[in-house]
Amino acid sequence: MTIRINNSIATFLRTQLGWDKLTEIQEKTIPAILDGNSVLIVSGTATGKTEAAMIPILNKLLQSSCSGLNCVYFAPLKALINDLFLRIKELFDPFGIHVQRWHGDVSVSDKSEAIRRARILIITPESMESLLSSKKIPSDLFSNLQYVVIDEIHSFLAGPRGSQVLSLIERLQLRSEKRLQKIAMSATVGNPEDLIKWIKGSSKIPHLVLEDETYSNREIRALMQEQASIEELLAKLQEFGNLKTLVFAGSRNGVEKCVKSLEKCGIEAYPHHSSISKDIRQNTEKSFKESLKRQVVVSTSTLELGIDIGDIDSALFLDVPYSLSSLLQSIGRTGRKSKKLNAWIIVNNEAGMLRLLGLMKMLEFNNIEKLRSLDFYPQLLGHQLVSLSYEYGVINRDVLAQVKLAHPFEKIKQKDFISIVDHLCENGFLVKRPGGLLEPGPETFEIMEKGKNKMNFVVLFPGSADFTVTYKGLEVGTLQPIFVQYLFEALETTNSASFTLARESWLVQRIDEKKRRVYVVPGTDENIPKWMSAGPRIELELAQAVRLTLLEEKIPDSIELSRILKRRLNDVLIAGRETVSRTEFVSARIETGDLANMIFYSYLGDIGNLFLSELFSVIGERTSSRNWRSVTIKTKQRIGPISQDLLRLLELPREQLIHNLAKSIDRDSRKARLLYLQLGDTLQRFAGNSQRVRSLAEYLADERFIKTIIDGMRAFSSVGQRAEEQRDL
Repeated sequence: MTIRINNSIATFLRTQLGWDKLTEIQEKTIPAILDGNSVLIVSGTATGKTEAAMIPILNKLLQSSCSGLNCVYFAPLKALINDLFLRIKELFDPFGIHVQRWHGDVSVSDKSEAIRRARILIITPESMESLLSSKKIPSDLFSNLQYVVIDEIHSFLAGPRGSQVLSLIERLQLRSEKRLQKIAMSATVGNPEDLIKWIKGSSKIPHLVLEDETYSNREIRALMQEQASIEELLAKLQEFGNLKTLVFAGSRNGVEKCVKSLEKCGIEAYPHHSSISKDIRQNTEKSFKESLKRQVVVSTSTLELGIDIGDIDSALFLDVPYSLSSLLQSIGRTGRKSKKLNAWIIVNNEAGMLRLLGLMKMLEFNNIEKLRSLDFYPQLLGHQLVSLSYEYGVINRDVLAQVKLAHPFEKIKQKDFISIVDHLCENGFLVKRPGGLLEPGPETFEIMEKGKNKMNFVVLFPGSADFTVTYKGLEVGTLQPIFVQYLFEALETTNSASFTLARESWLVQRIDEKKRRVYVVPGTDENIPKWMSAGPRIELELAQAVRLTLLEEKIPDSIELSRILKRRLNDVLIAGRETVSRTEFVSARIETGDLANMIFYSYLGDIGNLFLSELFSVIGERTSSRNWRSVTIKTKQRIGPISQDLLRLLELPREQLIHNLAKSIDRDSRKARLLYLQLGDTLQRFAGNSQRVRSLAEYLADERFIKTIIDGMRAFSSVGQRAEEQRDL
């Protein structure tokens, strides 16, 4: 170990932890942090990212005379915090540096000890939100804070918690007398340069992206469902020497069904999902990690993140994953000893085959989905103003100036800020004093001084934004809000909506928006598009990868396929070729009397086609159906005038485009409510309606979508009679 770390640390790593060398990412990261840089570490699962971040912090703390809390470590899950606590404690305890954790299940006595003694605090964003506004902690608790670590940052930035973390870091900077050095980590990031900018905020410290350029060998195989049952496949894997297999089943219902099915065949399996008690989950994790016997754990996505469950021989997916990020995160749990990532994927239907083609194309170039972070988030700023007013008693200009430097507030102008403050004052959250000072109002005291109210306040996301699918009082599974929007649209236009879930077909009877329930009866397959199934939303990158594969008419070779599956995929390629073109969106027109159904095969993904659907609404066209591949409108017009109207709209200055989009969204209150569920937060009350609707418009109007739509429509518009050349069906 030639890197310049304290001799006592190097000796400890060699003699006590048995290290003979550092990993590649550790060799890159440790010197960069020792030199004072903030860093984003991008490296696979089990490559030593945690130690890469914490060894240089340990080294600096041993050289420093600074006392008190020096490092805050954000992690997304309680279970992950418990796991990290033991790993980091093992590293820091021998040097007399106290590590503590803080979340809802930690005892009061341990929290008191953390306030008195902790120099490293591992915590969720929600607990930090609560801590900052607590009157029970010393006012100087964070005065010596110097390091902020963010683990699994991709999981935060996929929702409102990421924006909350970025705001909390600026609030911690207000409390600290030191310049905060930030270290973020992830195994799967498609746009690391964007992430490092978002993390930077107000900091003047140099920020670096450090990536591990060595990739583990991947051995991924796929086969059709009818070729082998899950029981037969697991029996074969165990026969070939697999001791531990992690099965990903997608839903809680799927997990329980799979476990029962395996047990009937004499294969012992343990379920793992969020509805199972904490103690049972922890026992399962411990047994899976330590046992030398054959074991199978069937999980939802709860074991995707970095909880240490030891060496796993294989991951088995009961359906094709909906993102490359999820696939890589999951298979990264395997092959620690063999240094080979090993996975099997079962393909159930044409929807899965299309996703598989896209994933294979993305794997060729390691093209992971890009994360997005809101830069116009007025309702979060309103929420933070409420918290700050209670934290400080009075919000002055210095506090405001610091917090507004966080990335989620980048596009919030002075007029927007005034509107947010006026809304908070009108609703009793703030009181405006002479000189522009802001104090907490009666509603803020009601929130902060009642336990349940405060708990609801610090947690920005609902228990689940998903809708529960119910048949005869029994839960079938859940649907994401964007899929429920599809069902609403189908009911409005055709009085019928069908979908597949848990390998069954269902017909919608009614949707209860307030209770977030979809009531169903068994349906038939005949009215369901073969590529349409309920599941997580599909992002632009996967949709475009499917399009490119169909265009090339060639199956990528990044996953080993069974012969039957390869034949089926060739059939899918042939059938799908008509929906793609090199220069434009493919359109098809189905004459149905006065109005025609015009289908645009855009391959923008779920959110991208939601944006395209809203653009059609702005120019006066009505969407009749929509999915991740296409948008269908009912229209009297030909494609030429429609494409010209869309281009004129998209070529407006962005502010005007956002204004038109927000105006269209606001016309339909139910649609606006459903759209808001895409943000995944519970912050509606902290900003006025116009601000919230604009945040939706900003969220939808991703520049990548805009560019793709302009490119796809321009060819239609550039030739005057293009409409006459399109296919009439």
